[in-house]
Amino acid sequence: RRQKIRLHTNQLVSDEITTRNGLPVTTVARTLADVSNRGLATELVRQAVQESVQRGLVSRADIQNQAKRSRGRAKELLQDLILENPPNEI
Repeated sequence: RRQKIRLHTNQLVSDEITTRNGLPVTTVARTLADVSNRGLATELVRQAVQESVQRGLVSRADIQNQAKRSRGRAKELLQDLILENPPNEI
């Protein structure tokens, strides 16, 4: 195994996977939940949520649905970020 490379494994539901340039990757909503649970600063998660919605990469509904199925910090943080920002602000 190479140093400085970490392998993270989690169970994924089929709708949490998409393709980008032919490669399977997690959806934006799932990635937001993952970085939330890994301890990314709240302000950085807030910025990522706002920018991803503004750029049309993910919908508020997708983030809400991901929050409902998530646990821990991701559940609370994603729900709070959606609730604190009216639809026209993110």
